[in-house]
Parts: sequence; C-alpha cells; structure tokens
Amino acid sequence: MGAEERSVAPRGPSLLAFMVAVTLLLAMLIGMRPGIVWAQAQGSEVQRFQQVAGPYEISAAVVQSHLSLGMTLFAITVVDAVTGLPIPDARVLLTTEHDESGDLGRGSAHNTPSFPDRYDSQMRLESSGLWHITIEVESSQGKVAVEMMQLNVPATRRISGGTFVFIGALILIVGGAAYIWWSTQRGRSRDPGTGATPD
Repeated sequence: MGAEERSVAPRGPSLLAFMVAVTLLLAMLIGMRPGIVWAQAQGSEVQRFQQVAGPYEISAAVVQSHLSLGMTLFAITVVDAVTGLPIPDARVLLTTEHDESGDLGRGSAHNTPSFPDRYDSQMRLESSGLWHITIEVESSQGKVAVEMMQLNVPATRRISGGTFVFIGALILIVGGAAYIWWSTQRGRSRDPGTGATPD
C-alpha cells in the first residue's frame, strides 16, 4: 500500500566530534609559539635570562629539546628599558660559540604582528659541552651586543616521562579522530540515504 521507509541515524554528533578532535590536534601542532608549551609538555626545562643593555631590556626564555639532540628554542623579548614599551622593528641576531672547540653559529630571531616584542629563533647546538650565547639587538635606538647566557648541551639526551605522556595523548587524539572518520564513512557506505520501494 505505501512505501517502506528506511530511517537514517543522524550523523551530526559524529561529525562534530571529528571536527573537535581535528581542531585540538591542530592546536597542539601549529607554530613556534606553542613550541615553548610543547617543549614543556615533554619535560624540558625552560631557562630564563634577563639583562638591561643600553636602551634595551632583553629577556630570553630558552628550551633545550629532549627529543632532538642539540635543538634549542629561543624566545627573546625586547622592550625599551625606560618605558617598557615593545620595540617591534628591532633586528635580533644570536651568536653561539662552543667553549672548547670554538665552533661558531649564527641565526636571526623574528617577531610577528601578534607578538611585536617577542623574537623567536630555533638553533641546533651540535656539540656537547658549554656554549656561550650572545644576543645582538639593533634598532633606531642603537645597537648592542651582550653575552647573555651559557648553555650546557649534555653528551646524550634522555627522553623523559613527560615525553611519553605527550606522545600517548597525541596518539589517542589521532586514533580517535581516525576512528570517528572511519565509522562515519562506513555508515554512509552501508546506508546511502532514505529511499522508497514501490509495492
């Protein structure tokens, strides 16, 4: 007499959960700014330094990664020493020198419109031992160069317990997102839509 109707379970919640999982994953992986937080999640220690040099107050947060031997992240803040205002147009350079071998390295640090006072850089200190780090700042207010810190690179870096927690959480997020996507695709292939079969 009528038509048999097939009901289709709503897929909205599954798609919503999938999008949330993907968003969380991207938030964990994007950019250098979360890089400091990411390194802290691995159990790496953040070392902080501060010094007034000429017209500048220079602060630095330094992270030596446990996962990559010799990889070091620098977040350098440059403000006016008198007013405390950001100096967004500075040219910031880092020079590294190994204490024993004299090996030299040089890199630049860059800011963004969102963080005009913070200049980020990533450098690899290849050899173990003590490294001297000099920060050079130049802007319309003048040029200074100051040896601001000494960093020790251990002969071997061990992966900490925090690293395994971070990796485990990442695997769970990726696995959950993949399962939700797979379930959604499987449901669609089994039940392509609502149809009517005539008598």
